[in-house]
Amino acid sequence: MRKISAFCTPIAQAAIWAALLTGARRGELFQIQREHIGKDSTTFPASNTKTLRMRVVPIIPALAAMAEVFSIEYDFVRCASRRGAARA
Repeated sequence: MRKISAFCTPIAQAAIWAALLTGARRGELFQIQREHIGKDSTTFPASNTKTLRMRVVPIIPALAAMAEVFSIEYDFVRCASRRGAARA
């Protein structure tokens, strides 16, 4: 994964690592808002989850550094991550 993310923009890298480190689905990550990100955990509201149940995921140190770029625009990340995969 490091090899692929090395060719991506910082926002795409954050999306890739956030998905891996939280187990969140793409739709959950793309709908996250800054107010959902706390000091020690991230809350995925029920309306953003496949199961329609709220999920609280602890923020581990590796993910804490990416909290600033956690709000992600779907089309931008999708294109950027495809470019990274093609180059790897």
